[in-house]
Amino acid sequence: MVRRLWRGFECWVVLSFVSFLLVSVTVYGSGNVNWTTELSVPLSGPMLAINGSTVLNGGYNCADGYGVGGTIFLPLPDTVGGTLSVNAYHESDIVINWPVGTWGVNANAAFSLQTPSLSSFSSTANVTAYGTSTTAAFSLAASRGGYTTRLTLELAGTTLAGFGITATSAFGTPNGSSCGFCFTGATIGLDAFPWGCVHPDIDFVFAPTGFEKVSIGFDVSLWDDLLTFDGTLEFSLQTKTLTITPHLNLGGGECFWLSVGIEPHTIGSGTSSTIDKLSLLGGGLGDVELGSVTLNAISSFGGNLFRNAKSSDIDLHSDDYYVALGPDANPRAYIETDYDTIITVQEEAASFSDGFSSSQLTLDFYFGSSGTTLFGFSLFTAEWQHEMSEAFSYRIAVQLDPTGANNRIEIGFTASTILP
Repeated sequence: MVRRLWRGFECWVVLSFVSFLLVSVTVYGSGNVNWTTELSVPLSGPMLAINGSTVLNGGYNCADGYGVGGTIFLPLPDTVGGTLSVNAYHESDIVINWPVGTWGVNANAAFSLQTPSLSSFSSTANVTAYGTSTTAAFSLAASRGGYTTRLTLELAGTTLAGFGITATSAFGTPNGSSCGFCFTGATIGLDAFPWGCVHPDIDFVFAPTGFEKVSIGFDVSLWDDLLTFDGTLEFSLQTKTLTITPHLNLGGGECFWLSVGIEPHTIGSGTSSTIDKLSLLGGGLGDVELGSVTLNAISSFGGNLFRNAKSSDIDLHSDDYYVALGPDANPRAYIETDYDTIITVQEEAASFSDGFSSSQLTLDFYFGSSGTTLFGFSLFTAEWQHEMSEAFSYRIAVQLDPTGANNRIEIGFTASTILP
């Protein structure tokens, strides 16, 4: 009898302690939970080829600098390819008589629900004090039946001249490598280096075998920002590579830009010793207001546009496409589309600041040189987003192909709540 009473007392103490923790978290923290579901239904071909995804994510932030969160992603209807990701962080002030900086640690882990197995893990620790920042980042990713690892150490600060300087070293164990944890590269960077009206960012890149290249990213502003240039100049041991994009800002929020290519793109031993000509690769308009609508456009003059390989046209707009890929872009991450021009017209009907729910209508017109329709019209997409409240919103998107081969509709909703 005494033993039963003691066990009951132990259970009461445990439950009281757990309740105290829950009440403490409720009082001293806040969080959120979001549920988003998207369904894509083809309007041509087999109607049973429905796909989509459902995502449940949330997190809780404690007032003393701790936070946890997680995301469950399930593709529909094939839910075996789902993933689970969790994350946690801690941030705190560094106090030596008075606050002199901050320090923090965050970690993220992703798991495959099909295997189940660990897909990736990453962790970052940062200390900022006395105008300098020290960061250590570790990552682990599944690759070819094993794991690849990477560790980067970065020291950053600001000089008395006003520009930033960073020094980064990288170490890792590539999958299948015989080395333990070998040096893989280093970068010394100068950010916003002052040089007249030019503001370059300079990176000196070193490989395990020695010097690899110098990369100079620059922007030039002329005539009170009427004309600006963005570009990248790279010097390696044998070649030089140059890209440049001018922007013409017409005022009133409108911006017209052109992408200029250098021919040959790579100059040096085995290629060419001179720049033959400049070629216009493409151009576009950004945020041009026409009455109550906003106009954006992009056009490629020498080929088709590029987009991210993991995305789809029905979910994208003109500012999500690229005239050409940068020299450091991973070509496997992008695909070349069938379109050379995209025009996006967007209207925001109302906003919460006006006392109404927020609505937004977006129309995208796609054109391609290989199209057989008027002006090469190739695709039309329309997207309607409506936030009925801060807790619920829905989205309807339609894609219409003039040939009728790729018509589809997407329906989705997002429900969210704030935890006390």
